Order: sequence, then structure tokens, then C-alpha cells
Amino acid sequence: MLFLPTFFKVMISQVAVKSLLVYTSDQQMEKKTKRIQHELRICARLKHLNVLPVYGYTSGFGPLVAIVSPWAENGNLTAYMEREDTATLTVVRRFQIVCSF
Repeated sequence: MLFLPTFFKVMISQVAVKSLLVYTSDQQMEKKTKRIQHELRICARLKHLNVLPVYGYTSGFGPLVAIVSPWAENGNLTAYMEREDTATLTVVRRFQIVCSF
């Protein structure tokens, strides 16, 4: 089941489901779950050009809730940088890519 904020009732075509792989004891699972839910609420309020919005969360992709966000055609930053010719990118240019507005 996908949980979306009440104000977000639009058609979604492609999404990414981001689940965490956590190695912990059952005793610590409740604490971890609460911490992740807290972080998810913070992420859901972020509004920045370089941060994908959080559509909601879902379960069934692992022991913890999973974040649902828009699908990024270029993948994550690591994958994008691996595809680009990073040998010719200066440190300054790398920061410009990461911090561009």
C-alpha cells in the first residue's frame, strides 16, 4: 500500500521506491523504524531544485518503510558520474554539477 499526503492526489506514471537494507537486531528494529519515519517526514518537507520530492512511503520492500519519489531518468548521482567522462572533470566542475541551481 502506498501512503500519500492528502494534498497529493495526481496521476503518477513512474516512481522510484527506495528501501533501506538494515542489519540490526529485532530489539533495535522499532527504534530504527521510528528514526526512519522521522527522517522521512523531514525529507517530505524539503523543497529544493536539487532534491527530489518525496511522494510518500510504502511497505513490502524490506523490513522498513520505503520512500517513494519521482523516477530519475539519469539515475542517481553516482551512476551519472560513472557514465560521464569524470577523468576530465575538475573538482570545481564536480561541485558545480552537484550544487547547480
